[in-house]
Amino acid sequence: MITWDDAPQGTADWVDARLGLLTASNFKAALSKGSARDTLMRRLAAEKAWHAREDSYKSAAMQRGNDLEAQARANFELDTGLAVAEVGLATNAAFPGMGASLDGIVMPDRTVGVEIKCPLASTMAEYHRSGKLPAAYREQVAAQMLICELTTVHFYAWHPDCPPYHLVIAADHFDLEKLAEAARAFVAELEEYADKLPGRI
Repeated sequence: MITWDDAPQGTADWVDARLGLLTASNFKAALSKGSARDTLMRRLAAEKAWHAREDSYKSAAMQRGNDLEAQARANFELDTGLAVAEVGLATNAAFPGMGASLDGIVMPDRTVGVEIKCPLASTMAEYHRSGKLPAAYREQVAAQMLICELTTVHFYAWHPDCPPYHLVIAADHFDLEKLAEAARAFVAELEEYADKLPGRI
């Protein structure tokens, strides 16, 4: 069963709802080996045990992407004729300890997601040349499909001076069972880590 939190993305309530969860945007780090995974594990354990937040770094490019997202979403609707609703954090009883925040969901059936990126023009050129889902976002999109039980995700990259880059990705593009197994192992390890910390709330 999927539960959708009402808090708009980026708000303090949305940040609170995500505390201690393995979210879709962090699946790549969680399933990697080395320092990125270790850093994520420590941060989430502190969130889970103590509800302690760390200020997240936001580069100028990331802020620019956030600023343009609404315009990109409107452009997507014009390009496709689809109606897109903004949603908050999704959690799923089948995948405890995990969550996903979509950039939009296609109405009315809510089984098709939208992932929006607003990169620099040079990155748009790279996307168009490759013709593939960028490797940096494979795990994120797959996790969105898993947690939100999506059949399809529209990956839509937009820049005001460039043609949009649009991919339609079906769930069978990924091995979601393997992804779920690896994510559950991370969450189990995270719970064990948090349980060993003193003063767990």
